[in-house]
Amino acid sequence: MDNMFPFGDSIPDELGNYVRVKHYSPGTTIFTADDEAESLYYIQRGRIQLQAS
Repeated sequence: MDNMFPFGDSIPDELGNYVRVKHYSPGTTIFTADDEAESLYYIQRGRIQLQAS
C-alpha cells in the first residue's frame, strides 16, 4: 500500500486544492450503502468497519 499512496502523514502540495483532512470520532458513520458517492476516502490512520445492509 505504501507504493500506491506514499504520502505518509502529509498531503503533497499538488493535491492541496483537492484534498481535505478530516478527523472522525470512534463510532462515527461516515458513509452508508445507500449514500450517493460524492467523495473518495483515504484512511491515513485508524480502523474502519464495513457492515452489510
